[in-house]
Amino acid sequence: AVSGTSNLKKLEGRFPVRVELSDADTNAVIRNVLLAKNSSAIAPLNDILTANKGEISRHLEGTELSYRYEDDDYFASDYPILPSRRRFWDHVLRALDPSGTDSQLRNQLRMVDKAVKENLDQPLGHVVASDYLFFNSADSFLQNRSLSKDLYLEIMSLYGNPADGDLDDDRVTARACAVLFLVNKLKTGNPDTGISATADTVADLLIEDLHRGSGHLRGRLPG
Repeated sequence: AVSGTSNLKKLEGRFPVRVELSDADTNAVIRNVLLAKNSSAIAPLNDILTANKGEISRHLEGTELSYRYEDDDYFASDYPILPSRRRFWDHVLRALDPSGTDSQLRNQLRMVDKAVKENLDQPLGHVVASDYLFFNSADSFLQNRSLSKDLYLEIMSLYGNPADGDLDDDRVTARACAVLFLVNKLKTGNPDTGISATADTVADLLIEDLHRGSGHLRGRLPG
């Protein structure tokens, strides 16, 4: 990050030992440290992949972030974050932070670590939704002025504390708006990904229960 980020290059002289971290290194640290699994957990996770392959493979179809065959090899390693969502998060962070300071390894590690800790009690088959990035990083987005205060307050007022949890219309609307904010920032910062702000895209990024599927969301989101 020091050598590749103009704002940090003035620090190069203070660090004579260079350690270059690529995207592959970031993935290795996340998979082998933060998301490391016991060997006994691999088979049940692969069973979830097999049972829900159709749902997973359709996510973000037609974009650069969509399902890839090699994702099967990393499903258990990335769980509870889907590989396509890891790619989405990475691209959004880069689009929201052209200077490169907020998309560094440390910040990605912090976000993944927090996401995992907040989902420890969820049953197998539950995955972290993409709107987690918005609600976890909203303060940072406000500070760098990529998110307007009015939009933030509107989303948070809808998110609230609905009586029926995730099934409440206002909360679904708030979460959809959060995802659309991220998608539109990605479209502006990196239009080559091919992602579009559609109801199907939002459903792909919001689904949390793989066993339940995304049909209920796809039916509700247009409204």
